[in-house]
Amino acid sequence: MKRFLTLILTLCAISFAQVSFAQEDLTFSINDVRKQEITKVINEIETYSNAKNQKALSKLYSEDYANDDGFNKEELLVVIKKTYDAYNDLKFEIKIDDIIVNNNYAAVVLTEKITGKTKQNSEIITEQGHLNVYIKEVIYLKKINASWAVYYEDVLIEKSGLAYGAAKKICADITAPLKVASDSDYTASLIIDIPSNTAALASINNEPITPDLKTGKEIFRQVPLNNSVLERVMKANKKGQNEMVIASVGLTQLVEEASSKQTKIKLGGLLILMEKVDVFCPAKQDEIKK
Repeated sequence: MKRFLTLILTLCAISFAQVSFAQEDLTFSINDVRKQEITKVINEIETYSNAKNQKALSKLYSEDYANDDGFNKEELLVVIKKTYDAYNDLKFEIKIDDIIVNNNYAAVVLTEKITGKTKQNSEIITEQGHLNVYIKEVIYLKKINASWAVYYEDVLIEKSGLAYGAAKKICADITAPLKVASDSDYTASLIIDIPSNTAALASINNEPITPDLKTGKEIFRQVPLNNSVLERVMKANKKGQNEMVIASVGLTQLVEEASSKQTKIKLGGLLILMEKVDVFCPAKQDEIKK
């Protein structure tokens, strides 16, 4: 009898294992289908962005959409329209790094690159500016009825640059912490490869991110020629609102005018570099204990 019961239990265990494996295979199969559906949505975002088809693009975002900057869907569409209005030859490249599926929800890690040219010439340098943007982010989707829609975006790192004139040919970067506590000090650094016979004047500011981001008063200082690095210690805002660190750079040269033989300062290039900083409000210990 004991051997018989052991055999029965063994058979049951094998049966349950088979059911378990079958269920696991089914789950993998369903997730594969969902990943294909999500990949299609990401491809559509890229296609509609390049086509400047804002109407089609808006349908891929849920009505309760939000992002880590506090924008809702309406505010996101305002930013998208402003970008379309300001730049020509916009090109969006979106690469899927990973897809994590949890039933009718998913998280997708993306790398996004954006290039373009300003529609308007600079008032100071009479030519178009060249735009370059790099973004690493996680977007969250949910399945609504039979369709997937983006309901949240969380940017991990965002860097952008807008270059005019001689600034298009130089190497430069702005670096800042990815995350800082509200009302805390942090350092932003401008690193720039200054061409010979050129002086670089620059300012570094931080501004809270809003749909109509504006720069405050700028104080320009000369970037030291010995190490080509300019730094500034700034204080994060108290509200916990994400910020954009903005570096404005002017490249100047001493030029002798042929007619007057006088030496004058000529502005040969302009560069605007930006990097996003996530600002968080640290939880107070007494609040945690409650």
